[in-house]
Amino acid sequence: MNINFTKMKIGMSVIRNFFVLPLVLLILLTVSCKASNGNDLDNGNTELLPGDDLYYNRNAYFNVYIFQDNRWKSVEVRNALVSDAPNHHPDIWNDWGNAKKLRDTMSYAIFTDNFDAPLKVRVENRRANFEQVKVRPTSYGFETTRVNETTIEFTIDDWNRRKVSVEFDDNRYNNLFLFPNREDDNKPDPNDPNVTYFAAGEHNVGHIELGDNETLYIDEGAVVYAHVSAKGNNIKITGRGILSGEKLPHIGNIYAEGPVLVNVSNTRNFTLSGVTLIDSPSWSVALFDVSHVTIDNMNMICWILNGDGIDLCSVDDAVINDCFIRTYDDCISLKVLANFYTDVNNIRVTNSLLWTDYARGVMVGPESGDYTWGTGKIKNCIFENCIFLEQPSGDGDYRSAIAVVQHAMHGGGAALIDHITFRNIEIDHMQQGGRPICLEQAPQRLNSTMQNIIFENIRISDSKGHQHKSSIRTNNNQMKNIVFNNVTYNGQKITGAGDRLEIEGNVEISFK
Repeated sequence: MNINFTKMKIGMSVIRNFFVLPLVLLILLTVSCKASNGNDLDNGNTELLPGDDLYYNRNAYFNVYIFQDNRWKSVEVRNALVSDAPNHHPDIWNDWGNAKKLRDTMSYAIFTDNFDAPLKVRVENRRANFEQVKVRPTSYGFETTRVNETTIEFTIDDWNRRKVSVEFDDNRYNNLFLFPNREDDNKPDPNDPNVTYFAAGEHNVGHIELGDNETLYIDEGAVVYAHVSAKGNNIKITGRGILSGEKLPHIGNIYAEGPVLVNVSNTRNFTLSGVTLIDSPSWSVALFDVSHVTIDNMNMICWILNGDGIDLCSVDDAVINDCFIRTYDDCISLKVLANFYTDVNNIRVTNSLLWTDYARGVMVGPESGDYTWGTGKIKNCIFENCIFLEQPSGDGDYRSAIAVVQHAMHGGGAALIDHITFRNIEIDHMQQGGRPICLEQAPQRLNSTMQNIIFENIRISDSKGHQHKSSIRTNNNQMKNIVFNNVTYNGQKITGAGDRLEIEGNVEISFK
């Protein structure tokens, strides 16, 4: 028998290639997939390299990832209590002792980046699949890409638009806040005897007192469970960490009676910067008779009844900038109380995001001194380039996104409120029960005056159908030179009383 070895070799080669080549291709494809899962932005899975998965699945509700150094990294997600106040409010008055029966749980993530280039972010909703997602403020115009059934991706393209709320299926009580930051280039020396320093980790302290020339520094990754009292000159609270009231007693009868989280009195030159405040048992930041104040790049979440955000009580010369504040009660309140008699003067609030779950985003008043007792005025205040993300209940008690209200403190007539300006303001799709603006003077034994209240370039965006109009009422007092200059509701300018504004009483008002 003659055997053709050449043909046999060719046949064996064909058979060998038939099995080997697919196997090689499969191996190459597997290696390629493994490599791309670590770095590819377009696949449906967010694979993490060892060391970058530290916080993966540690939060029950969300995973958050950022794309740094050409790879995805997990960041820490923490929880904070909030309250669906419109539904719970009649019952919430008795929910003390940290019972937390009428609370919802939202989440927040703090991370650092140098922001010298756009930053890609992924958010995984671990609760369930979702139909739609919003990243607010709406005017930021973030476009989201759905990565898979539970995960979205978007890009933070500007330092000034880095703080956002991520809301799946319009859920504002189980949402996610992002609080990005830059690393702090101005850390104090931890060994300085005037510095109280807390490094990364948890610290159950209880109470911290600060005096002249002292600094409390809460570093990135640190959580300090304490309330702070400050009195003196040149006092600072700074850092990148968290000051939390979660472990402090939450007590009360009608109103919260726990400690104020940051209580500052009789102080000149006070700075609060870079930190996040969580779960105050009362007011979160209260300033009494303080001058020369800087509050910058501060974040806050507070659920408690009458838990105001920042209370400026007889404060002179204050700047509040780049803050994100979510509270049950007023986010920012300007007051002249009975036991403090000086003016509230020269206050500037800029570039901040405000979210009230029940009361008011900004409240000028209602405690407005008493001119018959010689108590102080509220004057020369500007609120500019701010966005109001929520105000769900405007059916009474002056509740609205923006409120300017006069009450006398001693039964006479409230002191003058003068030169209050709101400029370049957005009211961003509040819930249906919200009210945008309220100007009101309470009935008083002696007439009071509110004047030079300016609303300029106010954009009210409403996709919910607000049930409550903006309102102006004098109750036998007087308002002078109230100006609505380019105040719009869904793009339509408000030019007088009507469907979007009601006016009652002695009001001198102009529309432009």
